[in-house]
Amino acid sequence: MDIETQQIPRRHIDATGAVYLVQAEHSQTSNVVRESHGTMNAAITRAAILLQGGYSIEIWSSLSLGEH
Repeated sequence: MDIETQQIPRRHIDATGAVYLVQAEHSQTSNVVRESHGTMNAAITRAAILLQGGYSIEIWSSLSLGEH
C-alpha cells in the first residue's frame, strides 16, 4: 500500500466540532494529497506519515477558515 492511500483509523470529532484539512505536496513528483479529519490528533498522525514520504504539509482548521 502506498503512502497516499494508507488508511488512518477514524476517530470521534473533537469537542470544538472543527474539521481539519491536511494538504500535502510531494517535492519531487508534485503529487497533491487533500484529506479531512475529525480531530487534530488524526490530522497530525496522517501528516507525520506523509512527511516521512517526502511531502510538504499544511494543516487547516475549519475554525480558522470561518467554516464552523
